[in-house]
Amino acid sequence: MAYVTGFEQDIFISYAQVDNTPSDRNGREIRWVSYLKDQLQKRVDQKLGRIGATGIWMDLEDLAGNESVTSAIDSAIHKTAALVVVLSDGYLSSMWCQKEIRAFVESAGAQGRLFVVHLADIALEKRPEGIRDLIGFNFFDREVQAELDPFGTEYSRELLKLREKLAGKLTEMKQTPVSGVSKRAVSQTVAAVPAAPAIYLAEGTPDLDDTRDALATFVEKLGYRVLPAKVYPRGAEEFTEMLETDLAQAKLFVQLLGSFGTRRTEDVPEGYEGLQLARAQAAGIPTIRAYEREAVDVKTIKNEAHRAFVGASDVMAQDLEEFKAAIKAKLEELALREAKPAAPETGDNPVLIHVIGGDLAAAFQIRDRLASQNMAYEIVDETEPLEELAKIRDYSGLVLVFGEKSEGKWIKQKMRTFMDLRLSKQPVEPACVLYFAPPEKRNQMLASPPPFFRTIDSGSSEQEFQKFITELKFRRPVL
Repeated sequence: MAYVTGFEQDIFISYAQVDNTPSDRNGREIRWVSYLKDQLQKRVDQKLGRIGATGIWMDLEDLAGNESVTSAIDSAIHKTAALVVVLSDGYLSSMWCQKEIRAFVESAGAQGRLFVVHLADIALEKRPEGIRDLIGFNFFDREVQAELDPFGTEYSRELLKLREKLAGKLTEMKQTPVSGVSKRAVSQTVAAVPAAPAIYLAEGTPDLDDTRDALATFVEKLGYRVLPAKVYPRGAEEFTEMLETDLAQAKLFVQLLGSFGTRRTEDVPEGYEGLQLARAQAAGIPTIRAYEREAVDVKTIKNEAHRAFVGASDVMAQDLEEFKAAIKAKLEELALREAKPAAPETGDNPVLIHVIGGDLAAAFQIRDRLASQNMAYEIVDETEPLEELAKIRDYSGLVLVFGEKSEGKWIKQKMRTFMDLRLSKQPVEPACVLYFAPPEKRNQMLASPPPFFRTIDSGSSEQEFQKFITELKFRRPVL
């Protein structure tokens, strides 16, 4: 019985028989694909919460002696929720295997329901059309040019990744009502479920694959989709087209860098790392980039162009856990930004609220108090050119937020900036406020505020706040 309602089995394993011939592994005879099936049964069952939860179909083991191979396989494919393809040279040579892919795609639409196990290093252009652009799971050791040892660490790592994806898809499909509809309609219904927000985790060199996979797993646990979800063709035009399609869905561009870069060619002069970054920047997507501190010494990178790329001022030197924390913080910041409503259309002279990105919650406190008074506002963080904005906008007030993440040195510097901005706006100087959230941040001041600065905090009374509002509403030219 299948876990997913409306299907007779959850997983169909499509493979070439040559890849399941007996072989000796540490004195134990196993069949590689049969062993994979056994491990998936155990691991996916564990993820779904009960023994025997998952129905897995594999022709040689599941055919009755008197059944027609063709009809049985065809029937199984049409009644299966997910297809696992064990891709190898033998698979490419088998007409039956490629027929199974076509039948599944034609029957199900296969949106997110096809999973590729790479058992050989098959060039992109040689892969069957139905799975050509799927990233898949790498069970192939490039160094020894053979499939991974089923008892090795790398095998276990890839198996768990495959287990997570399969269990996630089966759970998603089980939660989708399917009774009384065709399998194609089921696929369309699943595809119609609103997609989770996405981040773009840039493609890098093969030596970064394990770390990139760890970042992808971390981001997915935060509730985000990871793009790209497909393999891009190497041609510059095709690569860029698919890249821009994915970037259009992404909230954040994340790039992990290493000691090596992709080859720079006439078509891709900046390498694929540079191409991805350039298109993300052109699309206005927030970026966060880093290299592993213990693994990369920028000074020793031989390629001069790549050394400059990795050594750029916005690239952080962090360990994996630090980079995860930085990504999480950036995503939380972006979520807060999205929650910020548009400034009320009540005047031409809004209040500028200046804050570092990590203290947006504090900025929203003062924003809400201003909005309750029907005052226009604009929140600007440290990444935006404050002085340039002040040249083109007339602000009725300037609020500097001293929040949990702010440092006294930064506040001291910004108070001087506010002084310059105020003086540049004569004869009508904006009102200035230093806002503490929480109030205890007052104890971390490194210098007294200038006389024209009013100070309030998140615990200030309404009467104190109203003095600031009155000052904003009745600004007059300085005599």
